[in-house]
Amino acid sequence: MSGAIRNRGRLAERGGALGVLLGWVMTLGLLGLALEGIFRLAGLKPVVTINAPDPDFGWSKRKGESTRKSTSEFDVTFAINALGLRDDADLTRGKPAGTRRVLVLGDSFVLGYTVDRHDHFVDLVETAFAADGGPERGAIEVLNGGTEGWSTDQELLWLRKEGFSFAPDVVVACFFQNDVWWNGQASYAGTPKPRLQPDGTVEPIVGAMPPPRSWFATRSAIGGLLDNLSIGMKHGAAMAHREGGLTMEKDQVVALKNPPTAVADCWARTEACLKELKKSCDEKGTKLLFLAIPTREEVEPGARDAWCKAVGATQEMVDPVSPAQKALALATKHGIATVDPQPALAEAAKAGAKVYFEKDWHVNPEGSRVLAKELHRALAGDAFLATGASAKGDAAIDASAAPAKSARWPWVLLLVWIVLGSLYARTNRDEPLVAAFLQVGTMVAAATGIVLGFTALIGALGPTVGRWAGIGLIGGFVLWLLVKMANKLSIIREVYFAFLRRGHWYMIPLLVAMLSIGGLLVVASSSPFIAPFIYTLF
Repeated sequence: MSGAIRNRGRLAERGGALGVLLGWVMTLGLLGLALEGIFRLAGLKPVVTINAPDPDFGWSKRKGESTRKSTSEFDVTFAINALGLRDDADLTRGKPAGTRRVLVLGDSFVLGYTVDRHDHFVDLVETAFAADGGPERGAIEVLNGGTEGWSTDQELLWLRKEGFSFAPDVVVACFFQNDVWWNGQASYAGTPKPRLQPDGTVEPIVGAMPPPRSWFATRSAIGGLLDNLSIGMKHGAAMAHREGGLTMEKDQVVALKNPPTAVADCWARTEACLKELKKSCDEKGTKLLFLAIPTREEVEPGARDAWCKAVGATQEMVDPVSPAQKALALATKHGIATVDPQPALAEAAKAGAKVYFEKDWHVNPEGSRVLAKELHRALAGDAFLATGASAKGDAAIDASAAPAKSARWPWVLLLVWIVLGSLYARTNRDEPLVAAFLQVGTMVAAATGIVLGFTALIGALGPTVGRWAGIGLIGGFVLWLLVKMANKLSIIREVYFAFLRRGHWYMIPLLVAMLSIGGLLVVASSSPFIAPFIYTLF
């Protein structure tokens, strides 16, 4: 009995069992926040998607929502209007009197999640038409019907169910190499999708639709990592092609001279999609234009060699006729007018312009402008809108680029210098005012110089190598901090667990802050290299 009383007394002294439990909850929460920060610094992000499961198309964009996609190469917020398009909020299904419409179909290239609208070829074509001439030509609207991940079969079915309700005068069907493979598949990473049989018959969706991405996956880097790992474990093997020394995504096998036998069926279904697109547009009295967007390997010098090396292929293993050129030939075979932007993109790349992102496979703003000029010229021809392309249109496309934003960081640094200098001078009244500001300014300048130097170095290495260099730098810095604090870690651990055992959970955040500050000051006192960073914080 006395032992039980003593145990209850110890629990009371320690804050009780609930206090200990809350202490561990607080500890795990702080650890989670730390991991979240580390993952984000390392470039890991939450899952960013504007799509939701759709029983007709497999997935479609969530209406009336917006999201932001940010990488080391771009930072774009894209909004979906109430009609399900990345277009103007006041767009109506009914076409205004005197207006002609162009509806552009496609996947992520057309959706354009890598570029802002003022840099996106769909919107730039509309800008060019507005600049071409006077009001007698009438207004021309160019609508964005793109959805990330769609293939030609899904675009066709959406056109039939939704797209024609916008009364387009011209439909532009955009093609990319991966469309061929996915036109032959009944699911994408576990999400079922419809497809066309080679005779044009629609195969409806088979299988249950997956649930939407969880809040945890779309709001945290930890959740995003776990979600991607889960999908990779479930479907990664089914999306990868490994044969001999080759290792590539399955949708890239269409570029091989001797691809797997399944590719023939994929091409047959792709041809069926083109025939059905032409048939549907003819029935509605709508003109159809086919635009084949080339891959980086068809455009930029050296990109094909780099791709072959990355996937373990030789030049002899790659088909000299690209999937884009094959698709253009199929479209021509079935009486569909085409536009091929590959020569213009290649010419721009040969002249030294970067027209694709280095890490991402989509066109960048410069490449998007090349696409816009080629599409604008095709649509302005007599076979379509017959407006006649003008130099004004090209000039408007070039002029639409957003002006470079002035850097804010010099003003932020100036404010930091003034605030820290004032605080230092106030707490060290025995020093001259000028000397106080000079000392603080020197410290801020040293920290800034080191950061800018490393940033410039990582930028020079490019986004891929630079990312890993940055991760290595951060990891090395953390390891160095731990080495410098090694002889203090036992004290820190003892103090921390003393609070934890006594159930002082409400003190844990303050304790972590105090221990972190103390540890940083210990490190600062032992290293003149890192001292400017740490002392600037205080």
